[in-house]
Amino acid sequence: MQDVLTFTTPFGIFANKRLVFGLKTAARIFQALVDLLIDELKLYGTTGIYAYQDDIVIGAHSFQEMHNKIRSVLDILIKYNLTSPEKCVFFKSTIDDLGFNISHN
Repeated sequence: MQDVLTFTTPFGIFANKRLVFGLKTAARIFQALVDLLIDELKLYGTTGIYAYQDDIVIGAHSFQEMHNKIRSVLDILIKYNLTSPEKCVFFKSTIDDLGFNISHN
């Protein structure tokens, strides 16, 4: 993809180092990437992790289980340089996601 989006100016040749979000297929490409990362975690038996675009929701039955899942998700996101700490929220009993209020009930 980087070769296709490379462009030339009088100042030199430029290529994006990250996914261009103005690109028509960017959302689909990013979702496919996130799905692959979550699938990688599932290969190791980690379940209860769901992703839609840049929202990742993790469910657990105990604090320790939640801690372990968060650590696994952060490890893989850090590995691929996909972290955004300022957007993270941890250990919530109720969340709003995609217009729904989600809780243990």
